[in-house]
Amino acid sequence: MNRHVLVLVIILILSSIMFSSCKDTTAPQQVDWRIFFWNSVPILGKTNSYKFTAEWYGTDTNVQQSDNYALSLNSQDIPLVTESTYHSWQLKAPSVQLDAGATYNMVFSRNGEEICSTEVTIPCTPTITFPQSFNPTETNNISWSLLSNSHAQYVYVCAESNPESKSIYYLDWIDLLASDRSFSLPANTVIPQGQNDSFSFGLQQENSFDTKKATIRAAQTTVIYY
Repeated sequence: MNRHVLVLVIILILSSIMFSSCKDTTAPQQVDWRIFFWNSVPILGKTNSYKFTAEWYGTDTNVQQSDNYALSLNSQDIPLVTESTYHSWQLKAPSVQLDAGATYNMVFSRNGEEICSTEVTIPCTPTITFPQSFNPTETNNISWSLLSNSHAQYVYVCAESNPESKSIYYLDWIDLLASDRSFSLPANTVIPQGQNDSFSFGLQQENSFDTKKATIRAAQTTVIYY
């Protein structure tokens, strides 16, 4: 599988975990919208291009995919497209230029009626030292620096094998403290899936913001492939 597709799959899995495991007791138990800003940065370079998705989880049958939706960040309109999903539909903006660590005033509306208006702070991009090689039978250490803490951060590791052109995965993710700046992955944590596995090792930063009608996550992932 293409590595960028693989990291997209991983980010989507992590995002679903983030939404379902939020520990903020002040957040609504059930919201109409799940909104997600995310960016994947391969270790070879950095980018300020983020993807935006907004997925409908409410029960109002009057809300339709064909309605007129609008998103603005700091009063700048962001074009949106709709896309069907396996269980519903979502709104997308494939490329939104955002600066790591910056705060944006986000307004999201439907048919001219405001759904949510709140400030969203994009996580800072860490500077990470990854191991030069990855051996699942040995301890693997990473360390990083960060200008300011995110609300949460995660480490993930993945092993992939492709026997007979069928991808097989092992994926694990580990919650970290927001103040952590290093992590040691114990030997034999990753379960190889074949004789010629490829591995990926990543760190994800996440900020979360909740309103009456929407839960919002902003995430940044840095990943290296072996």
